[in-house]
Amino acid sequence: MVGLKGDVGALVVGVLISSHAKAEEMVETMLGFKDLFLLGFFLSIGLSGEPTLQTLALGVLITPFVFLKSSLFFALLTGFKLRARTALMASLNLTNYSEFGLIVAAIGVANGWIDCGFNRSLQHLNSHYREEDVKNELSNQDLLHRRR
Repeated sequence: MVGLKGDVGALVVGVLISSHAKAEEMVETMLGFKDLFLLGFFLSIGLSGEPTLQTLALGVLITPFVFLKSSLFFALLTGFKLRARTALMASLNLTNYSEFGLIVAAIGVANGWIDCGFNRSLQHLNSHYREEDVKNELSNQDLLHRRR
């Protein structure tokens, strides 16, 4: 109708609505829908391809790097004299993989830089970690609402 793609139109409408007086109330009301759609998005990515033995082996090889990454973040943050709890919480938040990695991998596959099977492995690993992140986020938000 206006000539914008749907996602750009949603961004524009979101920016326009964000300055409304009832924006905070709308955020609280729509939070459940957002979490549901987020969960559905990552489930659809995770279920889009059946993992093969090769992709599972690749996942097993890549998984220790997640723990190494977390340890490096923790060492770096404690090196900057942050308290251990603060460094741990920041490390855990920085350790997860985001959908941005999937987008970069999809571009790599489209340009022939990455094998298609590798991208499926990333999707499988990412969907597993993101489902856990969504569950943790939902429980954290539930605790936050109970405290209010």
